Amino acid sequence: MEYLSLVADILSIIGFIITLATFGIAIWASSEVNKLKMSHLFDKRMPNHLKRLNEISGNISNLVMSYDNAHSKKIQIEIISFIAELKSIIPKLPQQQKRRVKQAIKLVEKDLKSIKNSQTSLDIYWEIYNQFKEISIEIASFIEDKKKSLKS
Repeated sequence: MEYLSLVADILSIIGFIITLATFGIAIWASSEVNKLKMSHLFDKRMPNHLKRLNEISGNISNLVMSYDNAHSKKIQIEIISFIAELKSIIPKLPQQQKRRVKQAIKLVEKDLKSIKNSQTSLDIYWEIYNQFKEISIEIASFIEDKKKSLKS
């Protein structure tokens, strides 16, 4: 009888270890599925996001080139649209690009506040446009790198 109790205890411990291992495997599998889902989402949505970012930055460029005080609000609306588009992209980006985009958004939002609180400066608009163009190029390069890495 004591032998059966010992076997039952050992089997309980083995069952517990198997349960822990299964739990760990389930967490790992869930993580891999989420990565795959985000990768698929990135592949499907990023070209549209990039097209929209390029469209908005083109609008900003055209407005800044023909700048007068009447365009100031239009430029600010385009900048806000660009920021909104960037914020919708952030969850789809890898960690390094997320940080870069978040930093750029903070800088641009700071610039926007300084524009609203003082005399509008054409130089600030050009600086914002350049930051946006840089981010767009980085995202486009990342998309191309990802496509090439999948083909290899």
